Amino acid sequence: GSVIVQRTYDSDPNAGAWAVRPSDRRLAVSEATRLPAGGYGYETAAKADLKGEWRRAAEEAARKALLPYKSAEVGRYDLVLGTAAMAGILLPTGRALELDRALGQQANDSGTTFAMPPEDILGKYRLGTEAVTITGDRSRPHALGTIGWDEEGVKPEEFTLVRDGTIVDYVTTRETAPVLAGWYGARNAPVRSHGCAARTGTKRPLLQLPNLTLKPGSAHASVDDLIRDVKRGYYVEEAGALADQQRINVQLGVGTAYEITNGKLGPAVIDCGVQFALPRFWQNIASLGGADSAKLEQMGVDSPDPDHLATVGAYVVPALVRDLNIINTGREA
Repeated sequence: GSVIVQRTYDSDPNAGAWAVRPSDRRLAVSEATRLPAGGYGYETAAKADLKGEWRRAAEEAARKALLPYKSAEVGRYDLVLGTAAMAGILLPTGRALELDRALGQQANDSGTTFAMPPEDILGKYRLGTEAVTITGDRSRPHALGTIGWDEEGVKPEEFTLVRDGTIVDYVTTRETAPVLAGWYGARNAPVRSHGCAARTGTKRPLLQLPNLTLKPGSAHASVDDLIRDVKRGYYVEEAGALADQQRINVQLGVGTAYEITNGKLGPAVIDCGVQFALPRFWQNIASLGGADSAKLEQMGVDSPDPDHLATVGAYVVPALVRDLNIINTGREA
């Protein structure tokens, strides 16, 4: 019975610089400008120091191109992951907790999930260590997935998907939330959608992944602090994740990485990939960055429907993860 009119703004100013390694002209490194993306208008670019940003990006790309580098060594290593890399891992984690997926409604479309059926998962399945708490929302100011109301007229709220390592909720719409009535009722929680319905074109509303937040660790740890705790491993600055149809087996395509030896950064690393089962990744978390290290990144949400692609926010901190499998992507099988 409501008539709702809302206007949303999404801004993603994007520029950067490339530099080619003089020792091997096939290898180039890039550095992006640090302009804020999200729910902004033109002011995000108008207020930016574009000349200063491009100069910084060019100087940083040139510096990286002159660094010594080596090919990734296969084996199991401790990894420190920056916020851009953690955003890539948060994406398949959120997709695994979409309720329509956990009910099998996407099985012939974009797949299923290891987190199913809900009655066997909620309050029972330990996804990660006690340090891991993940929330969702479509109400965070200036995040790319933020709205005033969703396509079913629901005002979004912040909700907890993973609390202290245990899965306690799913991403829901008005169509799917009643399935969890018993779970919500036992906890005196209202049976309501979390405001995650979205629609593009003339199609019916579909479930939309919300902005996701990985809660910071209790200590004031920075990336440098996490690196100091690694004797031999890698620092992954940025990476993209590719997950299987159950969102359980993940491979990271690493964009920028550096070797760590006795708590110090070494040469840049090329041909680096990381393979893991998603629950194992969260269960191997040794420590998370503090609130001072948190950053709002963006995630592109894939979909088999070309009219239903979206970009949402990921508020993440860096992490130290023990014993992950490193592969060399430059080697022939």
